[in-house]
Amino acid sequence: MFKKKPIMRSQDFEESYYPTGAVWISNYYNLKKYKTFMSPGYGHFICDYKTSIDIDTAEELKVAKYFISQ
Repeated sequence: MFKKKPIMRSQDFEESYYPTGAVWISNYYNLKKYKTFMSPGYGHFICDYKTSIDIDTAEELKVAKYFISQ
């Protein structure tokens, strides 16, 4: 019924970037016109894993505390 997709390790993926939602800056007019923060001319700021941890669980808090102690 379904063809099996080959399993690929994430380590084998090409380097990629995606929005974290950490910081979004826009002016009112662009946000209203395009209904997104990704309007023409938007930019980006690359964050590494250590500086962009999203803490939603006790486990993620432990990871953040570990990085702070290093």
